[in-house]
Amino acid sequence: MNIFDKYYILFVFVSIVLGFGLGQINTVPDLAEAVIVPLLIGMLYFTFLEIPIRKVVSSYKHIRFTSASLIINFLWSPFVAWILAQCFLTQHFALYVGFLLLIVTPCTDWYLIFTKASNGNVHLSTAILPLNFLVQIVLLPVFLYVFVGITGILHLVDVIKSIFLMFIFPMFGAFLTKQIGKTKTVQRLQLSISNIPTVLLLLAITAMFTSQGGMFIQHIRSIWWICIPLALFFFINYVVSFIVAKKLQFPKRDRISLHFTTLARNSPLALAFAMTTFPNEPLIALLLATVPLLELPFLAALSGLLK
Repeated sequence: MNIFDKYYILFVFVSIVLGFGLGQINTVPDLAEAVIVPLLIGMLYFTFLEIPIRKVVSSYKHIRFTSASLIINFLWSPFVAWILAQCFLTQHFALYVGFLLLIVTPCTDWYLIFTKASNGNVHLSTAILPLNFLVQIVLLPVFLYVFVGITGILHLVDVIKSIFLMFIFPMFGAFLTKQIGKTKTVQRLQLSISNIPTVLLLLAITAMFTSQGGMFIQHIRSIWWICIPLALFFFINYVVSFIVAKKLQFPKRDRISLHFTTLARNSPLALAFAMTTFPNEPLIALLLATVPLLELPFLAALSGLLK
């Protein structure tokens, strides 16, 4: 566990505070707004470079675990998210969309740390990672259209732009890098850039709060509303993953892996997608930037209980 993994919550908090401070300096907010999207594109490029998409087939060696994970993450969780959003967030569009984007994107990094800390089956969790990442990229625009498109606020042009900028462009760049570079060179590069996505994300968070910190303060009371459905989601999915693991007779290590695979969320990916899909709703991205402050303490506490 490197320093960014160990103190990620602190780094996010410092980035937010720094953003508020820089936002008080004239002309800086405008400059910060201009670099947000490039920073997120860079973050996703290096993320794609790290994830071994070719190893998707390895997940089929663990068909029961893979099936359980996919069904919970991409059928059950979106349904639960929609129910919770309908119950608690319909009066707050930004919270409604932000919450749905968060829940339909399962985590592809942090859950491995908590799985390892809880003595879970890290090999099993790692095997599902490429498939989880690929499926959520394909389904994220679909979920967004199903849950938000019917409101008339979602524009097809923004969705296409977001898919190109945040998925196709960085994915193609990473693919070219892997094809041009020799295998050993790419492997060495992957080891040396492991922290770059996190650094770029933290810089993007700083830039967001520099340019839109005032809006966050104006809506801070409303933002706390997301704590209720988020807490309920964690509780419901913990119970569901426990029942599923028990029915499938998973050993304890595999059950722990299923817990974190179906609980941890991919807020950086959701944030990047929100920035370009809802350019006129910056509160959605600000909300997703602060979610780790709520999510990671819960996962850390659960990790301690499951040991």
